[in-house]
Amino acid sequence: MSPKEAVAAALFHVVLDQKENNESSWKRLNIHAGSPILVYDTSGEKHSYIVNLEANNEEKGFVEVSYYKDDNPILSLDIIVIEWKMMT
Repeated sequence: MSPKEAVAAALFHVVLDQKENNESSWKRLNIHAGSPILVYDTSGEKHSYIVNLEANNEEKGFVEVSYYKDDNPILSLDIIVIEWKMMT
């Protein structure tokens, strides 16, 4: 998979989650992807890309996309959620 395809797969996953999941942490956010980071396994083989995500100039998480094309390219993801509760 090319870096451009990895970004497309990551953003597709986010958009799908926004549309299908009413509880999505990415709901109503305009997500942008950073440049993909190539990850190697312990034997030095190409393994995946990390695509960092942001909205409003704040980090919102990442999606790990397989280096190899297959039916399920999303290997893992992390969503940054910060909830503020005002103490009175």
